[in-house]
Amino acid sequence: MDASFAMLVASNESQTTASNETASTTTLIESLGPVYLNSGIFIAVLSIVATFGNGLLLLAIWKDPYRTFRVPPTVLVTGLAVADFLTGFLVGPAIAYVRIAPQSERHTKRFTVVGKAGKTLSFLTMNASYFVLLFLTWNQFAAVRFPHQHRNFISNRKVTVCVVGIWLYAISFSLLPFCGIDPEIVNKLDFYMHTTVFIVLLVIAYLCLFFAFQNQVHRITLATTQHSVHGANHARRQGLGFTRSRKRSERQFTILTLVLVSFIIICTLPSLILQLLTIYWTPTSFEEKRSILIALEVCSDVLFLKFALDPFIYCWRLASYRKALKSVLMFGRVSVVRENPFSFTKTAQPRRGMANCVMPLSSGRRESYMMSIQQGSATGRYDDQGENESHSAIITSLRAARL
Repeated sequence: MDASFAMLVASNESQTTASNETASTTTLIESLGPVYLNSGIFIAVLSIVATFGNGLLLLAIWKDPYRTFRVPPTVLVTGLAVADFLTGFLVGPAIAYVRIAPQSERHTKRFTVVGKAGKTLSFLTMNASYFVLLFLTWNQFAAVRFPHQHRNFISNRKVTVCVVGIWLYAISFSLLPFCGIDPEIVNKLDFYMHTTVFIVLLVIAYLCLFFAFQNQVHRITLATTQHSVHGANHARRQGLGFTRSRKRSERQFTILTLVLVSFIIICTLPSLILQLLTIYWTPTSFEEKRSILIALEVCSDVLFLKFALDPFIYCWRLASYRKALKSVLMFGRVSVVRENPFSFTKTAQPRRGMANCVMPLSSGRRESYMMSIQQGSATGRYDDQGENESHSAIITSLRAARL
């Protein structure tokens, strides 16, 4: 995935033998010294953020103080966090070392070993991260579009097999250069099979997720309209409040979808375009080579943002993960504020003396809400809580899309 790192290592490997080093190449590398230094420092900082952000996320999931993470999507989140953690813990320092190392260090065996190891690990962890994220997004779509079938078909075991398969594939692909295959061919395969396919399928997944949510909202709106027609004045008085809540949920979901799509495109698209350029165009002049290397450095830094910000974009923005981590760090002495009454939560007596711990209702209770809406739409019969149930169904779809 990281084409700039691969090219930088390749350019430095060509200089390990002094007899093959030309004056123009030496001048080019030396002219980019400040660029490499700033880029290396930036990658080092992002590595620290990625390591701690994903490490704490894995700790919260492992401890699971509220027993809320024992669901199939958590397996995908764990696979994503492991990939991002290894990227920050292993790949990031290797990239930073290759870029910060002085010119005299570039001819040593240690530099070559670190460069090759970092390149191999980048194929492994970055591809695993992207493909787990792709499966996670399609899982969110299935949860919104087919909630009942999703609950019956998706299990922890099936998702675990899927994640293990992704990691085995990523390991196999990262070992291709050691099987005698030309590294240039491996880079092209990585570009077409991974980078291009990933970004296309991910954008399609988010579009499907958005339209699936809109379809759910439309169905529930029709059910609520029938309720208002057949109901009493009490239902009509609640209509305005439900409409506001529905519009707020739609707006939140739209903003969330746009943020996630923009985040992936901003981090991945520049590297994709530049990698495509380097495959079909070879710079000839000194200025062209210098410009392309600078562009590769910038795109690589932007790409690495994805692995540092993943835990914050997908997990730490959600209260359940923050509360779990806070409980772990404070050894369970955490009081959780009661949530919105429409958020499918109930107050339960917590363990180890905790008070006001918010525990989620069972998924069966959530399904009963959706079934009541569907049955009411078919028969025209609703009780006085139909509005609240419709609102709750929208919140359920929104939460399914948000993990």
